[in-house]
Amino acid sequence: MDSLKLAQLMCSRLCHDLITPVGAISTGLEIISESGDDIDPELLTLTVHSSQNAAQRLVYYRAAFGYTAISSLNTPDKLEKLLKDYLATYKINLEWGSTIEDKDLQSVQDHARILVNIVGLMTECAPYGGHFKISITPSEEEGGLLFSFELTGDLVNLKSENRQALTGQLRDEDVTPHSVQSYLTHTFIEREGAELSLEISSTELFSLTLKTEGVGVKQYGSLF
Repeated sequence: MDSLKLAQLMCSRLCHDLITPVGAISTGLEIISESGDDIDPELLTLTVHSSQNAAQRLVYYRAAFGYTAISSLNTPDKLEKLLKDYLATYKINLEWGSTIEDKDLQSVQDHARILVNIVGLMTECAPYGGHFKISITPSEEEGGLLFSFELTGDLVNLKSENRQALTGQLRDEDVTPHSVQSYLTHTFIEREGAELSLEISSTELFSLTLKTEGVGVKQYGSLF
């Protein structure tokens, strides 16, 4: 079996097994909050918030790293909701720069997993959350789509190992848990024949563009 597919299947299994108990904890806490029992309201709010964040991040991890198709993400609108819910756990706002036309939906769907991973990587430059915004603007580009990403706020630099992995310059043996998502994203980009360029022009702006050509090969799972 291809090693990437194996890793994706393992991630799907982990997320599947964890999402149910995490969701049950969140539901149980909501019931407790409505019961009127004598519980510290601040502590309860914090616990509910944390469990909801954990559940949402598991949904994101399954979409970004897993293999199994997710029927609840079969349109760009649902993709946008997934990203907004995930970024809300970091207190980062998401803004789509333009409306995706019907004729471009297939390209968005075929490259959705790359988009999800790029957004996840950009959050690493906004580790403290709050007052940050990620904007995604799709536009037509010679038979495909050009996705322009911008992260604005009080940013930190993208780690050098992540930059190297994202651009295909990191050796397999040098990949670490910190750079593995960048490495995976580059793998998806390379296998789907897309092109990536990134620029961190200041401590307040991180921009990245993804040029796609045609449709994705869909060999390693699809969000749609």
